[in-house]
Amino acid sequence: MKDLKDLTEFWRETGWSAATEAQGIRGWIRDYFEQHRLEYAVLGLSGGLDSSVVASILVNALGGEKVIGVLLPDGDVTDPKDVEDATHLADKLGIRTKKYDISSLISAFVQQDPEIADRGPGGVYRNGVQYGNLKARVRMIKLYEVSQLMPGRSVVVGTTDRSEWFMGYFTKYGDGGVDLEPILNVYKTQVRELARELDLPRGIISKRSSPNLVPGMTAEKELGFSYEELDLILATVVDGIGKKMSLQSSKEVLSDSYGIDTIIVDKVLEKISGTAHKRQIPPSPPKI
Repeated sequence: MKDLKDLTEFWRETGWSAATEAQGIRGWIRDYFEQHRLEYAVLGLSGGLDSSVVASILVNALGGEKVIGVLLPDGDVTDPKDVEDATHLADKLGIRTKKYDISSLISAFVQQDPEIADRGPGGVYRNGVQYGNLKARVRMIKLYEVSQLMPGRSVVVGTTDRSEWFMGYFTKYGDGGVDLEPILNVYKTQVRELARELDLPRGIISKRSSPNLVPGMTAEKELGFSYEELDLILATVVDGIGKKMSLQSSKEVLSDSYGIDTIIVDKVLEKISGTAHKRQIPPSPPKI
């Protein structure tokens, strides 16, 4: 049975290359900015994997003077090490940063609607998803504020990868509210390969993904499976990378080769279906 801890060999066998992917994204960004006469790229810089990779590629494509990294810590949740990592990366890349602690903004919302931050037994938030979505949307507001105050034409750049896009693991009109998404076609485990290709700090490459919205939350814990499992399922069942197979045959391959239970496959497919609305424009009646 193949090792699930590292998908490097799996991606290599599909013909994917981190160097080629990085080059392609860089070229696409340059072309997009030239075509739309854009000057600045604004993105939220969290100190995590996805935002660090996107920031690095933006700098390679546009130059550090055209990229603004916005740090949006929440005093109650954000690990100071994440702020430190984001700051050090910005210094390394030569980009300007702005920092806003969003705690006071969140508190203003909570004062008007206290139940959103209610805690139950063990201090667990009763409305954790809603509370997290509130924070993500506040961050979106700050990013657009920074973008619109730039002296030239500016866009907000997203950092959602393909794995989280399919899972709907982003907040509608929060971190999903952006102008462009450079790594939307890159799976999470590929993003880690990109980070190595871009020579990002080891601490960022190995950091566990988290939206940093409520204490103790990690992406894999909330999703219920690892990114390695998720990416293999998406690549095999959804995108049909490699040999195209029926759903049942795909499940058998995943089980026999990687030990992925069919229950997990079904959970992933159910999640994709249940979050489809996040990946579509709002529905409207047909034109009469």
